[in-house]
Amino acid sequence: MVDERNFTGIDEARLEMLVDVGRGTEFVSGLVRKFGASGGNLIVVLRDALAAGDFDRTRDTAHALKGSASDLGGTWLAELCLRIEQMRNEELQRRDATQLTREVLESFELTQAAMADFLEQRTGSRGG
Repeated sequence: MVDERNFTGIDEARLEMLVDVGRGTEFVSGLVRKFGASGGNLIVVLRDALAAGDFDRTRDTAHALKGSASDLGGTWLAELCLRIEQMRNEELQRRDATQLTREVLESFELTQAAMADFLEQRTGSRGG
């Protein structure tokens, strides 16, 4: 479980680089919104794949979520997804699918909140 008070699971330097590339926070705000929508969908797919014992799809979905998180500086979420991606079938089978999904969802939500806080600090309003 992640301690929300001490969560530092984003790479602010990565977000700063994206602000510079996009010439402002509006570009990054759009990316964060898209990440929220697509990431939420990927978590549903991950949950369903785990519950069905479809471990290849579980790993593929973790890989996709890892990439999206990593691109936006979501280091904590990317690391968690990498661990899932590297698990063998036996390891995934032994894990509690509900707990693993909860960990990913919690990390995803904290990552989104940290990204929104980053943008708020730069614009004075949440999300751009």
